[in-house]
Amino acid sequence: MAALESGPNGHLRLPQLSGLMDGFVRLADVVERRVDWLWPGRIAHANVVVVAGDGGVGKSTLVQAIGAAITRGAALPGGGPGPPRSVVILSAEEDTSAVVRPRMRLMGADLERVTVLDIDGELLTLPSGLDRLEARCRQDDAGLLIVDTGPAFMDPGLKSNTEEDIRRFLAPLRGMAERLRMVVAVLVHLNKDSGRAAGHRIMGGAAWRNAPRQVLMVGGPPGEDPRETCERLIVVEKNNLGVYPPAVSFQLLAAPEDPSRAVVSWGQEVRGITAADIVGDPPSGADRSELEAAAEFLRAELDGGPRPVKDLQSAARDAGLAWATVQRAKDRVKARSRKSAFGGGWDWSIEDSTKAVNGRASRGDEHLEHLREIPGVIEFPANLSREDIHHPGGQQVEHLGDQRRVVAQEDDWSVHVEPISEGGR
Repeated sequence: MAALESGPNGHLRLPQLSGLMDGFVRLADVVERRVDWLWPGRIAHANVVVVAGDGGVGKSTLVQAIGAAITRGAALPGGGPGPPRSVVILSAEEDTSAVVRPRMRLMGADLERVTVLDIDGELLTLPSGLDRLEARCRQDDAGLLIVDTGPAFMDPGLKSNTEEDIRRFLAPLRGMAERLRMVVAVLVHLNKDSGRAAGHRIMGGAAWRNAPRQVLMVGGPPGEDPRETCERLIVVEKNNLGVYPPAVSFQLLAAPEDPSRAVVSWGQEVRGITAADIVGDPPSGADRSELEAAAEFLRAELDGGPRPVKDLQSAARDAGLAWATVQRAKDRVKARSRKSAFGGGWDWSIEDSTKAVNGRASRGDEHLEHLREIPGVIEFPANLSREDIHHPGGQQVEHLGDQRRVVAQEDDWSVHVEPISEGGR
């Protein structure tokens, strides 16, 4: 046992040990570690992330799309690929056979790596059922647990509007996430008070936002009714682990193999959009006027045919229009993006439509819009011809045949196709 030392004024004190005996630690003795990201800037490994949005906005579809990518080891927008891992889903709101399985299949998930709790079987609530849940996640090597929704899986007696009860629910999940180096995504709904700050829109107690280190919010474009557009945005509302990244756009499009079902088609980063923009008050008269001005700008610019996006950005600056507003107006005028046949980037155009997707026009080739400078796998319609895809140098992709999967490499924009197995169709 170490001897006591004499401190100032003759008081006795503990010796200066590198490992302090009272639970404190000096920062000089702490080994730093980098944050390990599943989705850089947006979702960290070993972490609980809360995903909030109005009912029907597409939260479940979005998080399951992230899960589908994890099962393949595929990259998320702006990220890189990783080792394939499994996904465990607790869903109190979606039927496994009618909704979850077909959706995950259509989004390309490796179904052997997806486990769903049978809600007709033995009940599981948390935190009392944590040991059972952790055993399953450990056995499956799960990289993602989806809890849809959080309040539905709270132990009886716990209240979703009580600070202490919410923390009793989330804290054990965070411990499991750290032990298994996985992500726990807890889905929650928003309340109807659109006049409140975005962080206070989450239904229930404030701890749904205060307790986790990261909170994501999902919604439609500012000023748009999500029921009338397939456009969506995911925004980081809270991030204690790094800087706030831009919003990311995505679309809920009819699956080529089954047009009755919606799947996620990733877009691009959108700067200048905050959580308040997608879940706050409806736009003011001035905001609507700016949106209408941007819509008129696009109609005029695209009246003569397709225009390169770079040219539109320059023209928008000259017209005093924010590019984020122009992007919002794109859906209003039913403009579409298409890869330039000359490999020079993307063109926007306004064309007649022949199909309807989720209440808006569609030519069936929306997936072409998302062959961007990000790694990953992009699904294309079954009737896609090789003339529709071009290498940046203008070289067409040959020998498509019945293949439907195209892989875009970030490093050199090389493009090749690979077959989809029967299990992935």
